[in-house]
Amino acid sequence: MKKYTWPSALLLSLVLSLGGCGKPSAEAQLQKAREYAAKGEKKAAIIEFKNLLADYPENADARRQLGQLYLESGETDAALIELKKAVEHGADKVGTASTLARALLAKGDHLKALEYLDPKKIPEADTAPALIVLRGHAFSMRAMFDDATRLYQAALKIDPKYADASIGLARVAVMQRQPDQAMALLDGVLAHSPANVDALLMKGDLLRRNGERDLAIQLYERALSADKNKEQAYLSLIAMAIESNQLPKARTYLTDLQKVSANNLYARHLEAVILLREKQPDQALTKILEVLKLAPTLPASNLMAANIEYSKGMYQQAIAHLNAVLANSPNNLPAQRLLVATLLKQNEVDKAAELLNKLTEQYPDDTALLSLAGEAAARKRDYAKAMSAYSRAAQLDPKSAELRTKVAMARMA
Repeated sequence: MKKYTWPSALLLSLVLSLGGCGKPSAEAQLQKAREYAAKGEKKAAIIEFKNLLADYPENADARRQLGQLYLESGETDAALIELKKAVEHGADKVGTASTLARALLAKGDHLKALEYLDPKKIPEADTAPALIVLRGHAFSMRAMFDDATRLYQAALKIDPKYADASIGLARVAVMQRQPDQAMALLDGVLAHSPANVDALLMKGDLLRRNGERDLAIQLYERALSADKNKEQAYLSLIAMAIESNQLPKARTYLTDLQKVSANNLYARHLEAVILLREKQPDQALTKILEVLKLAPTLPASNLMAANIEYSKGMYQQAIAHLNAVLANSPNNLPAQRLLVATLLKQNEVDKAAELLNKLTEQYPDDTALLSLAGEAAARKRDYAKAMSAYSRAAQLDPKSAELRTKVAMARMA
């Protein structure tokens, strides 16, 4: 049989063409993914990073950047997976720590964030302003305001113009009911950085609380102009629409947000709020439980689930969700109030009374707590104490017909 010989030119052409079918270099794929990300095309960037990692699974830089994109897209679980893998494959632990801690905070895992940023594990957590501020955020979210303030001030000593630290102090001032101090801090940030999105959003929140809704909307829109992908601006606009019972408008903003970040947990939470406002409690509970499957420690979602469960008589489930709130935010007053009310529904009067004794010392002018204290005392047949609590509540809220009725009933007892 005659042996067939390939012409040399054809053979060379074939070899070259086969060489061109090989996988692209990591550098080329990385560059392409970064270009998508720079243009705000997050979905395309995520796909490109995933393609790169299918070919080069040990590329730590790609995993770190993919984790960042997942976090920006609201996919906190996916972000945590990629960021932890990035560290395992040799990514700079300090450089990745900031993003990983923000992902943990976004999930409501304040304790894990503090554990991860322990200066004994990462010494830079005591010297790098970004990491110091994140530790401050974790303490602030746990209502440990003295620790948070100390850390924000430490960051400002290192870098007096570090905006995130000033914004953190403003957040603490808001939580401690010092809105004027918070506004002054935010105005200071905006004087140096007029397009600082976080400062714009927080100032908008303060104006909103003061009833200056139009000015608040202007600031939220300025924030969106500075960063069209800023999810918090959409969330604030959705919340404002819900507050004014403009539910179709809220759904429009929600749709816009989902185009930017399809899996944002807070968007899902607000969707549940909309459902509840639309008098669909069962659907709202289903939606909020979906959120909690992804972020079991998220305080706002646990509190909402507990409120719905309480209204449906699902007291054991409500207590479980309230305990989840208080595990991360032990001083959360709405959760503490609802826990007392739920304990009373469960006839656990002694437990309720014990908690009320502490709370009424901390918040002596809280009418809801005083009303609950009156109920607990009446259940224990201590009618003098019940009368005292109800009377004090009625003095603080003289327009409440319910409280006047309770005073009258206590007198008859």
